[in-house]
Amino acid sequence: WTEFWRNGQLFVKSGYIDGEWHGVWERYHYNGFLREVGKHQKGQRSGLWKWYDETGSLISQATYIN
Repeated sequence: WTEFWRNGQLFVKSGYIDGEWHGVWERYHYNGFLREVGKHQKGQRSGLWKWYDETGSLISQATYIN
């Protein structure tokens, strides 16, 4: 599954299986910098997730346990 901003930059990229997010999830800011990255397992956040500001600096992270 891939979506783009109006300016052509990547917005989100992820796997999608049987109607649920699955696998690596990457979402980007309008300027092309990574906004968040993590994994979904059967539609649920799983493992380490990281969030970044519009300059690419890490601002937060969390670990999800299912």
